Amino acid sequence: AGGGMGGGGQMFGHHSGQVHMGVEGGLERQMGAMGLGEEAGGGSWERLYVSNLSRVATEKDLGAMFSHYGSLKEVQLLRRADGSSKGSAFVVYARPSEGYAASCALNNKLLVAGGRPLSVKPSTSQRRAARSANKLGA
Repeated sequence: AGGGMGGGGQMFGHHSGQVHMGVEGGLERQMGAMGLGEEAGGGSWERLYVSNLSRVATEKDLGAMFSHYGSLKEVQLLRRADGSSKGSAFVVYARPSEGYAASCALNNKLLVAGGRPLSVKPSTSQRRAARSANKLGA
């Protein structure tokens, strides 16, 4: 039981950057015009699911890469029971437009020649604490 995510996420309390893709309000209008709004396919642009990561990537590496697009609240690298990386993570921004900007810039980006392109999408997963509270139990 509990072959879960392991390891806590790294919290980011600082404001580490501005959205690169124009004025914040303009990006939010663009998202609305595209029908993306706050939610996309049941997921939130504030909380992204990132996959196809290098197995040696760290939360610090991800924080450095994703902080260029806005203020990060959390980065959580998903790990196996033995502590090794699963090659995926959750990245949480302060605003949906920041997550959307990161997804636009980094989705399908090839970080290593011959590697797999990153997948950066809105997360549809509930937070672990919410899932635990909803589990059936005695």
